[in-house]
Amino acid sequence: MLLAKGAEINRQTKTGVTALMMATILGHQPVVKILLAHGANVNHPAKTGATAIFLASNYGHEEILETLLKHGGHVNHQNKEGKTALSVAKTEQIAKLLKAAGAK
Repeated sequence: MLLAKGAEINRQTKTGVTALMMATILGHQPVVKILLAHGANVNHPAKTGATAIFLASNYGHEEILETLLKHGGHVNHQNKEGKTALSVAKTEQIAKLLKAAGAK
């Protein structure tokens, strides 16, 4: 409903977190899909440098990670500490998905 009323899809909190990032952290796949369908920036970094791909990997949300990858998520982006989605992968399956998408 908010999107239909023109809500800013990539609006950020003070820490740079977007709705897509929050939906990713919470594991809400349907919300992730809706946000992406409305133009959410899959590669937007928070102030820490974390992106939605990084968060999906870190929180172990495999299905969301697959969705983000299909929407052009950058797998080798580094956060401010130099960590990548692969370096924080919660499971071996997530690591495999990232490697198959070109993560190093």
